[in-house]
Amino acid sequence: MHKRVLNFCVIPNHQGNTIGKILETCLIKWTIEKVLTVSVDNASANMVAIDYLRKKMMTWEKKPICAGKYLHVRCLAHIVNLIVRSGLAILDRLVASIRNAVKYVRSSSSRLDVFKKCVAKEKLECKKICVLDVPTRWNSTFIMLDTALELRKAFDRMAEEEMKSWKRMRKKQKLIGRTGISQKCLGKGLGHQLKLTGRQHQFL
Repeated sequence: MHKRVLNFCVIPNHQGNTIGKILETCLIKWTIEKVLTVSVDNASANMVAIDYLRKKMMTWEKKPICAGKYLHVRCLAHIVNLIVRSGLAILDRLVASIRNAVKYVRSSSSRLDVFKKCVAKEKLECKKICVLDVPTRWNSTFIMLDTALELRKAFDRMAEEEMKSWKRMRKKQKLIGRTGISQKCLGKGLGHQLKLTGRQHQFL
């Protein structure tokens, strides 16, 4: 069995007839007259496209097998993806939490560097880096969860260090806030004193 990319083009719109015409043009251009099946997912536009292609192929000299009754083969990967996504919906909150953690780590290069240091401190044998999934592809979600599980200790360490850093920052903010109030009070006192001194000077 050979695999070839026959065409790669921009589709002007996602209407079924448009997709069907593009498929028809590709087959004619490559002089492909024998077509057993066409594998696409279950989107309504794809079903319309296959119906359009079937009608056109019925007018060809070499008609499709069984009048094109089995021309449309549902994409197995898409079906499996729908099944797995349905199962993952039960764990949606847990998966979302892990996804948010990965997003946080990968949101900037500095955070990613901190995470790598946490991996080194934990002496993890895992050489992978946390990856963000594509929600529409269950296998990418599996890779994200599997990698996050191996790097769990690094996530825990980073969370602890971030919390400590946040607490230190809060303490500094409180001290700065108190200092600011003291400076304002001191400024008012000095201003009042200067005014009094000026009056006394004038009086003298």
